[in-house]
Amino acid sequence: MHLHAASFAQRISIKANNVSLEQVFGEIKKQTRYDFVYEEALIKRIAPINVNIQNLGLEAALQQILQDKALDYSVTDKIVTIKHQLASKKTDVLPAVQPAITVRGKVTDDKGNPLPGTLIQEKGKGGKAVSEVGGNYMITVPSLEAVLIFSFIGFQSQEIRVGEQRTIDIKMVPAERDLDQVVVIGYGTVAKKDLTGAVGTADIKEMEKAPVVNFDQALAGRVAGVQVSNNDGQPGQEANIVIRGGNSLTQSTAPLYVVDGFPMEDFSSSALSNFDIASISVLKDASATAIYGSRGANGVIVIETKKGQAGKPTVDFSASFGAQRVMKKMDMMSGYEFVKYQSEIYPTLAERYYLDNVGKELEDYRGVKELDLQDRLFRTAPISIYNIALRGGNTSTRYAVSGSLFDQQGVIVNSSNKRYQGRLSLNQTISDKLKAGFVIGMAKNTVDGTPVRTGTSTATSYTLYRTWGFRPVTGTGVDLGDLLVDPESEGLNLMVNPVISLENEVYLNTYSDLNINAFISYEMLKGLTLRVSGGTNSRTNPYKYFYNSQTYRGNPINPSNFRGQYGGIINRSASGWVNENTLTYRKYINKNHVFDIMGGFTMQRRDSDSFGFEADNIPNEELLFSSLGGGTPYRNTSTQTYHTLASFLARGNYTLMTKYMFTASMRADGSSKFIDKNRWGYFPAGAFAWRMKNEEFLKDISVISDAKLRLGYGVTGNNRVRDFDRAPGLVYTDWNAGYSFGNTVPDKGLIMESMGNRSLKWESTVQSNIGLDLGLWEDRLQLTVDLYKKNTKDLLLLANLPRTTGFIREYRNIGEIENKGLEITLNTINIKKKDFSWETNFNIAFNRNKIISLAENESNFLSTVGFDSNFTSSSPYIAMVNYPAALYYGYIWDGNYQYSDFDEVSPGNFVLKPTVTTNGSSADKIQPGDIKYKDINGDMVVDDNDLAVIGNPEPIHIGGINNVFNYKSFSLSAFFQWSYGNDNLNANRLIFEGNGLFRPLLNQYATYENRWTPDNQNNELYRSGGHGPFGAYSSRVIEDGSYIRLKTLSFSYTLPESLSAKVYASNLAVTFSGQNLITWTNYSGLDPEVSTRHSALTPGFDYSPYPMARTFVFGITAKF
Repeated sequence: MHLHAASFAQRISIKANNVSLEQVFGEIKKQTRYDFVYEEALIKRIAPINVNIQNLGLEAALQQILQDKALDYSVTDKIVTIKHQLASKKTDVLPAVQPAITVRGKVTDDKGNPLPGTLIQEKGKGGKAVSEVGGNYMITVPSLEAVLIFSFIGFQSQEIRVGEQRTIDIKMVPAERDLDQVVVIGYGTVAKKDLTGAVGTADIKEMEKAPVVNFDQALAGRVAGVQVSNNDGQPGQEANIVIRGGNSLTQSTAPLYVVDGFPMEDFSSSALSNFDIASISVLKDASATAIYGSRGANGVIVIETKKGQAGKPTVDFSASFGAQRVMKKMDMMSGYEFVKYQSEIYPTLAERYYLDNVGKELEDYRGVKELDLQDRLFRTAPISIYNIALRGGNTSTRYAVSGSLFDQQGVIVNSSNKRYQGRLSLNQTISDKLKAGFVIGMAKNTVDGTPVRTGTSTATSYTLYRTWGFRPVTGTGVDLGDLLVDPESEGLNLMVNPVISLENEVYLNTYSDLNINAFISYEMLKGLTLRVSGGTNSRTNPYKYFYNSQTYRGNPINPSNFRGQYGGIINRSASGWVNENTLTYRKYINKNHVFDIMGGFTMQRRDSDSFGFEADNIPNEELLFSSLGGGTPYRNTSTQTYHTLASFLARGNYTLMTKYMFTASMRADGSSKFIDKNRWGYFPAGAFAWRMKNEEFLKDISVISDAKLRLGYGVTGNNRVRDFDRAPGLVYTDWNAGYSFGNTVPDKGLIMESMGNRSLKWESTVQSNIGLDLGLWEDRLQLTVDLYKKNTKDLLLLANLPRTTGFIREYRNIGEIENKGLEITLNTINIKKKDFSWETNFNIAFNRNKIISLAENESNFLSTVGFDSNFTSSSPYIAMVNYPAALYYGYIWDGNYQYSDFDEVSPGNFVLKPTVTTNGSSADKIQPGDIKYKDINGDMVVDDNDLAVIGNPEPIHIGGINNVFNYKSFSLSAFFQWSYGNDNLNANRLIFEGNGLFRPLLNQYATYENRWTPDNQNNELYRSGGHGPFGAYSSRVIEDGSYIRLKTLSFSYTLPESLSAKVYASNLAVTFSGQNLITWTNYSGLDPEVSTRHSALTPGFDYSPYPMARTFVFGITAKF
């Protein structure tokens, strides 16, 4: 056959002999881009034809081609539907073909909105149609016995027998509660009713309502057993996610992410727009995660993005605008109370700056104008979010193009986050057996602003220290708010205006992400499919900082500034590729036996590097980074590393009589991070599920719509150490190894940085799970309960070493940690009526974490937090065998010393009684009103032997509850999230509730007005100057960090079709959303959700956090 074709302006020209109708339709599609829908069996009955068409329009061409063939056509929205001619038309061709039946109708969603792109096909046949933009469809079937299947992603499929019906209107029902809902798991999908493992799914529709930049900030409280927390409220920061408790002490506890089939350990949520996410599945137990082997121990989050759908192209658009404000400010001392306090703690300075020396008395400071720098540091900040997507396609080609912009100004001056994101996907059905597709995602995320929770080695260097501590009044009436430096502060007590400093600081991170995934699949035999996929992802991160003379760090009169005006640029980049090859076989035997077997091989590599230059004493500071070359070189850095992974994997699923389901999997991983003999790790898993509902004893109990029992057991692994920790590390530096010849600038030297450990091997986690899935009253109530236990052995632990080795720590496979818990998820449809519905989603999770063993002969180890040099010798955290991974450690606060604890040896001269213990200071230094600690061992002296566990940062339970109300065109949802039973260490109180550093001219929290005085002898807050020894942590600053928060409140109103049609929209709605609206808590800090020094060993530490923002946005959503 030779086929010659040409077209001009959708004019058709075809000249061909002995060609099938399918080939002719295919050529017309190429020339006109019109899609064809028809029953395959009908077209194949037509014998090959000769075609000679020259420059005809579509209608004329179709009429000539279909002449005398008993076929008819219709054209709607660039879709040509081929069908039988109506029985009334005379024909003597194909007499065996029965008169066709044409069925028409409209497809809508549960709210009555048109549902374009719905696939309508005849069951067991080839006839297909797709609903148009208005939801209308038309399809021809051969007989009254034909059954039509209506299907659309996110809705339950429906089967309707045609019979005598010629118009069939369908209202699709959302599939959120449908047991046939498809859940994405490792290397495949499975119907929810057939799950054997513990897999949680997030409600994406509800998550999209949260006005946040990253999906992880909307995930908290949505899935049982998934703990999501933020360090603080800094724009652009990503959340900490832990699934079923942390498995490691010194290594990452973050889950593995799989986005569109691409596994990533160092995934950044900022690379993906919430608007593009179609589903999130959380694989929690070993039977679900073991297929990812070495990286599945911390759980797996599987994300699928939105793809194109068959039907006329649709455009989705949303825009929202709003504002953010801090949720809370700290109440500080008034001017009067501040001067009163200064006269107690530093009476000489008080006289000089506030009283006699300036001709004033204390009463003169009542009602004077006061300065609170919180009012200048914090601001009302705008936020705007834009999303747009074009999606469409036909039964062969589906495409999606999307873009988003998120622009957030921070609630602290000179802080912001701005992200551009774009995504393109294409899926092509090349033939019945061959399919291919690709996804390209790009994002650029700019995060601006010095992290408020970071500082140097002194507490005074932190932004909120200088904000809260700045004097509210001066004796001369000078307004300090416009001055860079408080003129009456000096030396180490220098107070630099934090607002002016931040406005002059440059701290800029730019993240550029590119992710490309592609696949091709081929059905080699019926049920046997080969899938080959590959992908690459890359991230570049230029980091720039600059501190000029108007900043705290660059100010020349700052005594701790040895670098002058300084800055630097560090360029970081990471890239990787993955190739995965799987062969899947699915077989049905007599409907009682279903086999699903998968095997595969994967390869992966990850490269990363960084290069930087930093300089001191930079001239021409106004030129910023272009002047770096004129400064004194401070530090040049360069790093480069990589790792590779090769894996074999297999999984088999077998279902017997729709009642008994078995799953077994095995994965073998070989990692370049370990030497040859330890390179490979093997991770088996198995699961069994029993659908009790299908047993005879439950079949007739109508109240029970589903009941399934699940059992699972398996082994997963972890290789998250640095790429070359197996080998000794060398460092070339002038810091620790330099030597000065002739008193010149030190030359660099090469020294060992780490010992290396060639014995390193895989960390393994053994996990067992038992679960129950129960549905009642036609699934109006759905309950899922899971009990689990997991033990992580051969911990990749940064273990302590004897000092005689010359090193402090090295990575070793040592120790064991256990997590066990209970998860409950309850979904209910409380009311379901024509115009009103109310649904509730509830989940709660309990996890208990315990260290089983540590290094040899080690029952505990301590962890410090470096926020001030006075506290570096104190360890506020301890990890102990048979206890949780992190506990607060310090002295037990015992109130204040009272007069009864002393002998008054002369009027006003008190000496501590010999029967009363000290607080770490010598007895002669202790006075009434000083802080008091418990003497645990009874030796009358408080020292390291009296340190004890003083709190637990691990919550007893976490959870969330979401209520969704729909009334006609109105929708309201309210989502509450909580954490209960966890403690926080509020280190801010060490400084601002008693001045634990004994700094002059430092303001305090208003709560300190209730301190101990001779006229106010209490056991709550010690007297001025009664803080005891420097650097002591005690239970006084351990607080209950429990909270419940109205996390997201969303309201929407869908406009009538008559109004939306005026702007050519099929759906138009106005929306309101609020985030972090109300928090109920007893915690005294800015926010109970805080961890400014976050790690598995140091959670819940609070010092100078960026405040959480309360957000309000108004917006519109539209579909065209």
